Amino acid sequence: MRQIIAVDLDSVLAYNIQILIDYSNQRWGMNLTPDDYNDYWGHMWGVDKEEVVKRYIEVREKSNFFNSEPIKEAKGVLEKLTKRYELIVVTSRGTDVAERTYRWVDEHFAGIFTEVKILGVWDDLDDDPHLKTKAGICEVIGVDYLIDDEPKHINAVAKCGTKGLLFGNYSW
Repeated sequence: MRQIIAVDLDSVLAYNIQILIDYSNQRWGMNLTPDDYNDYWGHMWGVDKEEVVKRYIEVREKSNFFNSEPIKEAKGVLEKLTKRYELIVVTSRGTDVAERTYRWVDEHFAGIFTEVKILGVWDDLDDDPHLKTKAGICEVIGVDYLIDDEPKHINAVAKCGTKGLLFGNYSW
């Protein structure tokens, strides 16, 4: 049985943060840079939860955030890894963009990933919050490695015995 590598999508396979920053600056008159990015968008925007939900829906419907170009180097590296490992995508995206996410992965990384796990942090459909974390899903699936851009996810999986690789040179 091959070891499993879980790969995050946003900022690992797709560099879409600039799209979010540009949209936020243009639409809401902000002056953000990628260094201001925070995965809790309310902190980045300085708004309450209700406004975050409204803005998320607008970003989902009117920006290219969920249809960005892939990180150029990713495909070649992942093709090499598929020779020794099983690769899956694990993303915090909401289930409301699941179909768009599956299509994007198929379009840009066809034949590389055996599965795409949508954790649904933007929705309340799953009553088991443990499975809404990357550490929780990695533990349940038996993931050996997680590649992610967020130190909090790398640290969390390490507590469950999964090795982590922090991807990117991002301010967050």
